[in-house]
Amino acid sequence: MAVSIIGPKFYAWDSDTGAPLAFGKVFTYQAGTNTPKATFQSEDGVTENTNPVILNGAGYADIYLVGSYKIVVKDADDVEVWTADPVTDASGLQKEWVNERAATQVSPTSFSLVGNYTDVYEAGKAVKMDDTAIIYGHIDSVQYLSGNTVVEVTADSSLTSDLSRVFVSLLSASGIPKSVETNINRRVFNATSVDDIQNLVGINGAQVSLSGTRFGIFRFNSANKSAEVSEDLLKGIYIAPSSDTSGASGAWVRQYGQTVTLQPTVRSEWFGAQWDGVTDDTDAIQQALLALNRDGKLECPAGVAMATQLIVDTGIQIRGAGSGVSYIKQVSGQTVPLITDRTSGQNILIYDISFDGNGNTLADGIVNLGFNGTQFGTVAMMKNCYIRNSMGTGLKVNGNVAQFDTIEVVNCVIGMDLRGVSNLCTNIITANCSSIGMNIQGARNVVRGFYAEGQSSVACLNLAADSLGSNISAVTITGLGSNIHGAGIKLNANCFLTEISGVSAAVTSIANLTNGLIYDLTTGTRKVYGQSFGGVSFFIPRYNSGARTQLFYIESSPPTTGQHLSGDWFIGAAASPGFPVTWICISSGSPGTWEPSGVVNGAIAKTSDETLTSADNGKRFSNSGSAGTVTLTLPAAFAGARYYFTRRDTSNALRVEPGGSFLAGGGFGKYVQLDSDGASIQIEYLTSNTYVITSQSGSVSFES
Repeated sequence: MAVSIIGPKFYAWDSDTGAPLAFGKVFTYQAGTNTPKATFQSEDGVTENTNPVILNGAGYADIYLVGSYKIVVKDADDVEVWTADPVTDASGLQKEWVNERAATQVSPTSFSLVGNYTDVYEAGKAVKMDDTAIIYGHIDSVQYLSGNTVVEVTADSSLTSDLSRVFVSLLSASGIPKSVETNINRRVFNATSVDDIQNLVGINGAQVSLSGTRFGIFRFNSANKSAEVSEDLLKGIYIAPSSDTSGASGAWVRQYGQTVTLQPTVRSEWFGAQWDGVTDDTDAIQQALLALNRDGKLECPAGVAMATQLIVDTGIQIRGAGSGVSYIKQVSGQTVPLITDRTSGQNILIYDISFDGNGNTLADGIVNLGFNGTQFGTVAMMKNCYIRNSMGTGLKVNGNVAQFDTIEVVNCVIGMDLRGVSNLCTNIITANCSSIGMNIQGARNVVRGFYAEGQSSVACLNLAADSLGSNISAVTITGLGSNIHGAGIKLNANCFLTEISGVSAAVTSIANLTNGLIYDLTTGTRKVYGQSFGGVSFFIPRYNSGARTQLFYIESSPPTTGQHLSGDWFIGAAASPGFPVTWICISSGSPGTWEPSGVVNGAIAKTSDETLTSADNGKRFSNSGSAGTVTLTLPAAFAGARYYFTRRDTSNALRVEPGGSFLAGGGFGKYVQLDSDGASIQIEYLTSNTYVITSQSGSVSFES
C-alpha cells in the first residue's frame, strides 16, 4: 500500500513569499541517490505519477509514497526551492487525521462529542467518520450545547447509529491546510488561460490574475453561481471550476466596476473577441452586451471586429476608441442590419465608433434603431460615428427626441433615414449616397449643420411628405465636376412651416442641380436655383415654406432662372455706391418679376455715352468727371424697371434717353436733361413700352 506524503494532497509554497508554488515541479529519487523513483496517484499504488510531478495552479498534487525517497522541489522555471532526503512513508508526515474522538450520531448529517471541542472541530475542516464504513466529509457548523459539541457535516453518505469514532483533518474541505485557507484571499495566483483558472481549486476569497487578451482579476465566490455560469457561455465573467462546472459550488468571478453608483464597463475581449478583421466576433460581443443587463457600457478597442448582427438593449452604451479607430464590420452576404435594438431604443448611447456594411444590401440600414418597439430617443444619442458601405441605407432611425451629433455616412444608397419627431441633428455629413443623402420624415425635426458631397439623384436633403415644422440651417451642397444632384433640398407635399437658412452650394454650374438648390413641392412645383458668385457658389439665408412663402437671397442681381413667388426678396450682395439695396418679386413666375428697392449712397460715374441694360436695373448713375455732355440710353421698357440719375458736374449736362420706348412728359425717343448740378430723377416702368419720371429734384428739361 502507498502512503500519502501529507494527507491526500501534497502542497508546496514559495519560501520567500509564502504563496502556493503554482505549477511547481516535484522530482522524486531513491533516497541518497539521483536515481528516479516513482510515486503514485492513489493509495492503491496502481497508477504512477509523472516524474517530475507538476503541481497545479494552487500548488498541490496527489503524491503517494512507498518506502524512502529523496525529494527535490523546483518552481515552474526550474529554480530549486528545497530538497529533502530521506523522506519515508513511515514518518509522522503521513498523519493527516488527528483529534480522534468517540462520537454519537445525532442525525444523518450530524454527530456529538462529549466536551467542548469547538476549537478543534472547526467549520470548513475535513472530517473522517468511522461508521458501518469510513465516511468522508467536511464540517458545516459547530456549536457547544449542554456539555456536548454538536457538529453538522456534509458527507459522502448519511450517518447511522453505528457511528463510533471521528477524526478531524489538518486540512480544510478543499484539501488545503486550514491556516493557509484562512489567508488565501491575500494571495493572487497567475493564469494565462481560462482553462488554467478552471483547473484551480475553488477557495472562497482566492484571487487569480489572468493575462493575455482576456486579461482581468477573478475572485472565487463559493456561493451558488449556477444561474450566472449557465448564462455566461463564453466565461467572460463567471468561470466555474472543473470540479463542478455547473457553478453550484461557486465560481471564479471577474472583478470590475459594478456598484450601486457606478455603471459597469465590460469589454468584448473578455469573452474572446479578437478585433482582428478576420475572426467572427459576433458571439463574443453579443455576450458582452448581454452581460451588461441593460445598464452599463461596452468599451471597444482599436481594430476591426467582424460580426453578422448585434442587438443592443435599452440603457446600453457602446463606446469605441474613436471614429475611424474602432470598426465593427459586417460579415459579407448579410441582409439584416449590423446593429439594431431589441425592443426599445430608449437611453442608448453610441459614440466614437465606426460601422461598415461591407457592401451588403441592407434596406433597413447598417445601423437600425427604434423600429422594434419604442422609438429611439429620450436621452438616446449617437455621436462621432462613421458609417459606410451599404447597397441600401447607412443609418435608419425611428427617433423621438433623440440626438445625432457629428455623424458621417458614405457610400450608401440612402445615407441617413430619420423618422419621428423633435429630433436634433448637428454636423451631419453624407458623401456618395447615390439616391438621398439625408431623408427626414416627421414633424419638428431640427438640422443644424448638414454637408453633402458626391452625387444624390433625388436630393441631398429630402423632406418627405407631411414633414411639418422642420428647421434646417447651415447646409452646404457640393457637386463638382460631373456630380449631379437631383436637388440640394427637396420639400415634398405638405412640408409647411419649414424654416431653412444658411444654404450654400459649391458646384461647377447650376446644371449640377437638376431641380434646383431648393425643390419645393409644398406650394406647387417650385425650383429655386439662386445666383452664382463666380459660377461656383449659392447662398440662401432664409426660406420659409408656410402660409406666406418667402425666399430671401443675398446675391449681386435678381435671379434669371427658377420659380419664384410674389414676396420673395433679394438683398444686394454688392454693397457699392449706386447699387440697389434689395429686389422684391412683385409677380410670381419663372424667374418672376423683380423690382429694385433702395440704392446704396453715391452713384456709378459715367464719363461717356453708354446704353444701359436690364442688368443695370435699380442702380444710380452720375456724370461725375465727364469732359462734356453724357447721354445714357435706357433699354426697352420692361416690368420692374427702375433707374436713378444724378448730375454731378457744374459745367456738363447729363441726358437720359428712353431708347426705343416712350418717356411720359417728353415723347417717343426724346431725352430728358438734368440742367443743374445736384439735379436728380427716378425713372420707372409705367406700361408696355413706356417709362415715367416718378421722382424729380432740381432743374430738368425735355428734348423739344
